[in-house]
Amino acid sequence: MSTDAETLGTSLDRDATLVPEPPIPSGTTRDASDGRVALRLRNRQRVIDALIELVDAGDIAPSMEAIVERSGVSERSIFRYFNDLADLSVAAVRAVVERAAHLHVIENIGEGPLEHRIEESIAARLRVAERTHAFGTLARRRLALTPEIQLALARVIVNARARFNEQFAPELDAMSAAEATVVVDVLITLFSYESLDVMWHQLDNDHEQVAERWRVTMTALLSPRA
Repeated sequence: MSTDAETLGTSLDRDATLVPEPPIPSGTTRDASDGRVALRLRNRQRVIDALIELVDAGDIAPSMEAIVERSGVSERSIFRYFNDLADLSVAAVRAVVERAAHLHVIENIGEGPLEHRIEESIAARLRVAERTHAFGTLARRRLALTPEIQLALARVIVNARARFNEQFAPELDAMSAAEATVVVDVLITLFSYESLDVMWHQLDNDHEQVAERWRVTMTALLSPRA
């Protein structure tokens, strides 16, 4: 995505939900304690979960027939909960992002020797990727023009910049402002969905091989200059 995260900077809340929640769909606006509304909400969640399972199984463009079969919810009912398949897909991306939020967490961020902080950053990124990479493919290949997804992808960059600045503050503070910006830009690119996709699927590296390549690059970028 070509959005310039620097120009969005202060307009995007680092802690905001990556994929904004839309208005509650029609048919689910009454009190959830109402049995019929509760049933609709459960069915809606079953549809979202079915799409997640299909994408996780390798189908990034599941047919409506496959979703109906997996969820046990009729196509007619599905379109009561979602405007279209793209609307359902965005809801599934949102659910995956929310479920993976805790995987981003780095305990005691910014603390410890450089080698430890590099390892913690790599481990967190691979944890997240293992859970969300298929949905990164869905978001970029099929939903890239959806406003919620555009905003979410922009927030990914803003959040990554904030995490790198915090995790590697001692090393970045020792650089000029221009040099630190270049280093963080390279780190964001290194950890991006696109870079990881090349590492995994085009260069055929496993997790440990990816980690080793990142480790070498990050050490070279962040180690004190002679």
